[in-house]
Amino acid sequence: MNKILTIGLSASTILAAGVANAYVMIDDFSTGAVSNTITTGTSYTSQNGTMLGGDRIVYMEVLSNAFGLGLSVDTAMGALTINSQSGVLGVSSVNYGLNLTGPSNTAWDDLNFDFSGETAFRVNTLSRDGDLTIVFQVRNSPNSFVAVSKTLTGSSINVAESTVFNFSEFAGVNFSNVDQIYVDFYTSNTGDVAVDSIDAVPEPATMVVLASAALAAAARRRRK
Repeated sequence: MNKILTIGLSASTILAAGVANAYVMIDDFSTGAVSNTITTGTSYTSQNGTMLGGDRIVYMEVLSNAFGLGLSVDTAMGALTINSQSGVLGVSSVNYGLNLTGPSNTAWDDLNFDFSGETAFRVNTLSRDGDLTIVFQVRNSPNSFVAVSKTLTGSSINVAESTVFNFSEFAGVNFSNVDQIYVDFYTSNTGDVAVDSIDAVPEPATMVVLASAALAAAARRRRK
């Protein structure tokens, strides 16, 4: 019985390692608390935690403000919430692979991360009440940033969505050594969005194979 249990646990360990290599959590906003509101100009803040690279830089900019109200960013409740009050047009950005060296100065802090086991980035949102443009930017040294933009129109209040950025859309990027990742959220006037997580995933077929392997391993353990 002990031998059978050992074999089962070994299979589970191998499977877990395979899943870990195939799926990368960039940020689930469960650590690195931030709460900030601005009405004009720009703002940089830095947080430490379990996100990719161990830290995140949040950049905020008010592009126009008709009534002097605020653009807010908060990570309460384990999600990134962005709120543009009435008349405020702004951009909020989460950045990985940077250090904050002054109130508005940053320096490279290369991630040197290997994404060769994945095929796409996902931005997973929980809710949005208006149009939202997401710009996903990736850089590997010495190349410049390559940006891919996706616009979600209308509203999706309390409805989960995943916006997928396939690696094939980032022309010229070497995904075996990614140094910086920037994700920009352009919110419309009176726009709110709640971001659950940002991750990288393999092709759907690989996920199906991994899930099937997990079910088969569990069935074998039950039969034994």
